[in-house]
Amino acid sequence: MKPKLTWVHLSDWHQGESLTHQDIIRRALMEDIRQFKSINPALKVIDFIVFSGDLTNTGKTGNFWQPNAS
Repeated sequence: MKPKLTWVHLSDWHQGESLTHQDIIRRALMEDIRQFKSINPALKVIDFIVFSGDLTNTGKTGNFWQPNAS
């Protein structure tokens, strides 16, 4: 039986201030999500992602990914 709703729960990322590490972790996470269907074909489509907990370590500007940041 195929699930009616498929979701992913991420929690307590605690992103730090290293933009290099942010990019590496974000890319690895996206690749993991793309590979879910190889674990179970029912996971081919994810309806939504829930994020809870602490996104950053300190909440300072440097903790957040900023597209086109130099």
